Amino acid sequence: MLLCLDIGNTNIVVAEVSDRIENLFRFSTKAKFTKDDIISKLVSKNYENIIISSVVPSVNQVIEEIFIEAFNIKPLFVDIKMIHGIDILLDNPSELGSDLLVASVACKALYGGNNIIIDLGTANKILVLLGNKFLGGAITPGFMSSFEGLFSNAELLNTIPLDMPKKIVGSNTIECIQSGSIIGTASMIEKMVEKMKKEIEIKYQETDFHIILTGGNSIYVKDAIELDFEYCPDLLIYGLVELYKLNK
Repeated sequence: MLLCLDIGNTNIVVAEVSDRIENLFRFSTKAKFTKDDIISKLVSKNYENIIISSVVPSVNQVIEEIFIEAFNIKPLFVDIKMIHGIDILLDNPSELGSDLLVASVACKALYGGNNIIIDLGTANKILVLLGNKFLGGAITPGFMSSFEGLFSNAELLNTIPLDMPKKIVGSNTIECIQSGSIIGTASMIEKMVEKMKKEIEIKYQETDFHIILTGGNSIYVKDAIELDFEYCPDLLIYGLVELYKLNK
C-alpha cells in the first residue's frame, strides 16, 4: 500500500493506493490539523512508502513529523529531480510547482500524445504538454477565490449555492452570480484552449490534443464546459503513484 498526499493551498488530499485508490479524503490546509485528523481516517496504516506533492512549504515539516512519528517513514516530497522523460521548456524550470509536475507525469502515463491539462483549484491552471515537452500555460485566479472574494466585498450579497444555472442571462441575483461564476469560468477556459491550440499549431504544427479536466473545483464547472474532455478528478493521485514507481 502506498500513501499519497496532494497538499494544495486550499485542501490536503490523502489517498491510500494499492492496485487502485482504496480510500480518499481531504481536509483544509489552513485549519490547525492534528496528527489524529490524518491518522484516524486511514484504513491500512501499513505502507510501503509515503509520497507527497506540496505547494505549501509551511506545512511540510508538520506533515513529515506526523508520519515519522506514526509509521517511522520519512515521506518522499516531489521535486524536479524526480521527473524523468519530460523536458520542461520554461525560462526557469525550478519555478514549476510540484502539483504541475505530477499532473504532467500522470497525463504522460495515462494518455500519452499531446495534452492540455485544465486544473481548477485555488488557481485555474491551463497547461500544455506537447509529447514529452512541457511548454507552459496560463494561470488565473481560482473559481472559488473569485466567488468568495465577491461576497467579502459585497455586503448585501448572501452566500449563493454553486449550482449550474438554468440560463446564461440571469433574471435574479442568484442566477446572475451563478452564470457569471460558472458559465463565465467555462467560457474563459474554452476561449483560452482555442487560442492556445492556434498558437501551438503555428509554432509546432500540432493540432491533435487530449484535454483533461481535474482539480477540486472542476466539479462545479465540468457540465458547463463545451469541449471534448476527459474528467479525471484524481489525476494528481495517479501521478504520485507513477512518480513513485519511476523513482523506486
